Order: sequence, then C-alpha cells, then structure tokens
Amino acid sequence: IYDLPNLVKEVRKTLLHELDFTREARNMKIAQINFSHTPEFCVPKVYEKYSTEKVLIMELITGTKLKHLDTSAAVERETLARLGVRCTLMQIIEHGFFHADPHPGNIMLVDGNKIYMLDWGMVGRLTTEARYNLIDLTQSIVEKDAERILWSLIQFVEPRKPYNPRTLQREILDILESIYGLSLSEINLAQLLLDITTLLREHYLRIPADLAIMIKALVTAEGTGRELYPELNVIEEAEPYVRKIAKQRWHPETLWDNFKRGIFRFMTFQKRLPERIDHIIELVDKGELSIHFQHENLDGLRKTLETITNRITFGIIIAALVIGSSMIITTGVKPLLFGFPALGVIGYLVSAILGLWLIFNIIRKKKY
Repeated sequence: IYDLPNLVKEVRKTLLHELDFTREARNMKIAQINFSHTPEFCVPKVYEKYSTEKVLIMELITGTKLKHLDTSAAVERETLARLGVRCTLMQIIEHGFFHADPHPGNIMLVDGNKIYMLDWGMVGRLTTEARYNLIDLTQSIVEKDAERILWSLIQFVEPRKPYNPRTLQREILDILESIYGLSLSEINLAQLLLDITTLLREHYLRIPADLAIMIKALVTAEGTGRELYPELNVIEEAEPYVRKIAKQRWHPETLWDNFKRGIFRFMTFQKRLPERIDHIIELVDKGELSIHFQHENLDGLRKTLETITNRITFGIIIAALVIGSSMIITTGVKPLLFGFPALGVIGYLVSAILGLWLIFNIIRKKKY
C-alpha cells in the first residue's frame, strides 16, 4: 500500500536535490523574496558568485538554535512557539513554497525576535488550487464534516484501485471521533492529517509528493511548537492566513481570471472538436475504428474457474486410477502383493492418497 518502488524513486530524487547546492541557493532566494514583507522571518544571504553544486557560501548568522535555547520564561516559550508555527503556516498557506524540515536544529533565533530558517535543501510547493483545497479540508476537519473531508481529499489524491466512498467516509468518522468534545486548542491538526493520509494509503489512494511533504512539515512544526508551549492552538494561528487566502480566492479579480481561463480552455476545446470528430468519422469509413475494453475485478472469477477446472481434472485422474487398478486386479497379473496384482494395489493406494488429499484440502479451505 505504500508503493515502495515509487517511494524509493522519490527519496532518491529528494536526496540528489538536497546534495545539489545550486538548488538550495535558488530555494533560499525564493524564500528571501517571500519573507521580504515579514522582518521577523529571515533567510541567510547567499553569495552565488562563490557557490557551486558542491559548495554553498552564505552569510554568517550569529544566534541560538531553537534546540539549544533556554526558554525558562513561559511568555517567551509561547511567543517562540507561535512565531515558529506562524512561519510554517504562512509559507504553506500564503506562499505555497515552504521549508519541508522545520525542526529545532534548522531554526535559529537572532536578537531575541528574529527567526532564521536554515537548510533549504528540502522544500515543498503547492499550487494555488491545492492551497484552496487545503483550506476547505482544514475547515471541514474543524466542523467534523466527514462528507466534506472526503470531497476535499479526493481533490488531492489519485485512485490506484477502485474504492468504496461509504467505507472510506465511515473510517474518516472513526478518526474524527478522537476530536469530538475537544476545544480547538486541543486538536492536533497535523496528527489528524497524518492519520487521514495513512487511511488513504490503505485504500490505495495515491497522495502527491508535495502534499506528503507539506504534512511532514506541518507535523514537524507543530511538534516543535508544542514542545515549547503545549497549549499551542495551531488552528487559531492559521486563521489570519486562511482568511487572507480565502479573501484572495473570492476576490473579483481572481474570479475574473478563473473565468477567462475557463473561456480559454473551452475555446481551445471547441477549436479542436471538429478536427477530432472528423478524424473519428474517417476511421469509421475506413473500418479502422477500434474500442478497447478493460475488465475490472475479474481476478476472483478467474481464480474460481481455475480452482473448479483443477479439481474436476484431479477427480477424473483419481477415477481413472481407480478404474484402471480395478481392471488390473481382475487379471491376476504377476507380481503379486498380498495375493493381488502389485500394479493394481499400487494404483489403489495412489488414488486413495490423492483422494484423501483433495478432501482434506476442500475441508481446510471450507470450500464445500
């Protein structure tokens, strides 16, 4: 269910990207542009002139990594936890370009109020449409709406096998039962998303790599934040960014752009439609039109027919052995065994063993 071959390919690609420092330098430049309006979140400056695929030169940042921070004051712990989670949420929801591994070793506090994100080798990207779907998913989790959760998830995933929506919806409800009666501050959003994506894999629904990376980043950021401040309310911290992207989603300019995009797609389709219809008619005239059917879920029927055929064949062989042995017994042909022809006795024994084995196999598999 984890699709190991593709998982290995994805890990290999990610490792090679992380080892290419020109990619990391480019990622840092993108992050610097995204953080240009938020002075509390920073990225070290990269010196591209001296950087190569194997060497990355950046400015020296003097501060304290979060994992080495002595946060004795409760107010300081809460402030740092909220800042760290906001940094990740802003990248995911607002920018669509985010640091994929925001653990304490990659976060440095400078001058007591600035957070520097280090190690940009692994990043994730979400399209605008994916961020809109993510907002719908988060809202449906808060409202504990299993049907809407399923609809939102289907926008992300790719089915590898047929699945039963009702069964999946019921199992999502089982997961949601764990948050019934909890306040928003007590809901572990990242863990919920992790449980739901595990459920999707069990139903052979393929999760895009960037979505999996996003959940990993959110799990890491929330875990880091809750270590500093266990009462951290991730949903409350996400609210301003959700409101901002929702406002952008329904802005008249965005709606007009979507409308123009839809018209363009329709015009492109309409332009190619006569050509496609003409091609189909031409194939029909030439007698070259062929339709391919793919049968689904016939493995069970095929195996059943194979089992029936094998058992009938087995039974015929046993019957032939019994009849042949009986004919030999009546001839009195030597050598004798217990006063009967040895070949006939051996035939009886073989047919008896095969018959008992067939009966035992039928009883063992309860196919009777």
